[in-house]
Amino acid sequence: MDEVDDVDGPPFLAPQTGTESLHASGIRDSLIRAKQWEAQDMLAELWRIRWLFWWQMPLLGLIPLVVFLGGGGLLYLGGRFIARSAKATYLRSAATYLLSSLAAVVVYAIVWTASATALGPVGAMLGVLFGGAGALLVSWVIIMGLFSVSFGRAILAWLPTLGTGLLVVPLVAATLVPTLQRGKVLTNRKVCMSNLASIGKALVLYQAVNDNQMPPNFDALIADGQPPKLFVCPSVNPSRRPSGRRFDYFYMPLGMARVNDPYNRLVACDFRANHGGDQRNWLTAGQSVMVMEGTEADFQSLLARPVNADFAAALRAAEGP
Repeated sequence: MDEVDDVDGPPFLAPQTGTESLHASGIRDSLIRAKQWEAQDMLAELWRIRWLFWWQMPLLGLIPLVVFLGGGGLLYLGGRFIARSAKATYLRSAATYLLSSLAAVVVYAIVWTASATALGPVGAMLGVLFGGAGALLVSWVIIMGLFSVSFGRAILAWLPTLGTGLLVVPLVAATLVPTLQRGKVLTNRKVCMSNLASIGKALVLYQAVNDNQMPPNFDALIADGQPPKLFVCPSVNPSRRPSGRRFDYFYMPLGMARVNDPYNRLVACDFRANHGGDQRNWLTAGQSVMVMEGTEADFQSLLARPVNADFAAALRAAEGP
């Protein structure tokens, strides 16, 4: 579990007289639990990274091998059967493809760098065109020399190598897509936590100018100047949002009665379906505003505390079974 924000400000709930020791104990227990959950999250993330490493690295290693063998084979087909070169053996074709590819990359890098340095942004765009043309030209010249064919036949021999992309794209997609998807999920969760942190700040500001009264709903915060997008979770598909639900966070204002455990008293949270049902972000009240994240089991454990009985009943009614 990660603590995202700790905003100093007027307390949502003032502690009762004679309960300071209970509050101190609650703070200590919360901090210990936060550290434990943070360590568990770190270990889980390290395990996910290890899993990705072990199955993605072999695929990454296959890419240059496929490019070398596949590109060489395609160049062999072009040189042998299209350009009709007697020197187009498979080994010579593979070596020619490797040499021409390396030379093309070097020429492209030099031309693009020089153009971008001399002409700035316009030069960078021109460098793409001239660098690409130079890369093709040097590739064709190398094929022409090693296959002992005319320049035109060298181009014909090179054409089948365009199919190398058909071999590489599936491997790149299989390697990068899961990582990018995982990164998007983690980013959405952090944005969601940031939204709740901003909501907590908005609640503190609202109380400061409204005689310590909490807003009755999120509409009051929007009317107070908060942007509507603050109450939208990036993980939620708008087309799948339940009918009649305008916001992706559940909020229940606190009454004026004091409680013994404000640091574990829930004020707001995201809905169970926001992140697939395996993770929650929530906002608690006390002497400060704290946004926490954890698993659904962590959240249910907090929700089961007596201090959150009213919040739990209202949340279940809003979420459904």
